[in-house]
Amino acid sequence: MAKIDDSVKKKVPELRFPGFTDDWEERKLGDLATSFEYGLNASAKSFDGTHKYIRITDIDDSSRKFNSQSLTSPDIDLSSADNYKLKNGDILFARTGASVGKSGSVAKF
Repeated sequence: MAKIDDSVKKKVPELRFPGFTDDWEERKLGDLATSFEYGLNASAKSFDGTHKYIRITDIDDSSRKFNSQSLTSPDIDLSSADNYKLKNGDILFARTGASVGKSGSVAKF
């Protein structure tokens, strides 16, 4: 008889959020989100000292943290782009290219 790996039965991922100790619940993203927005479509320019442009390549694969070593800014007028400015708790999800599924949440940038 084949032995069942106990880790398969658990709903506890290897990656945990600080302070979270309960089992995970499976939920639909649409039931939790207030909206879905496509990302900003703009080229990057040198960092302007204020606006940090987060590209998928700026998220570390291991830690899922924002890499602030080479900051850039979006090369557009941001005065009417408030819906593209991230807020604490926003979720980033890559949906195209070789990084599909790469994700992270906005905590502190």
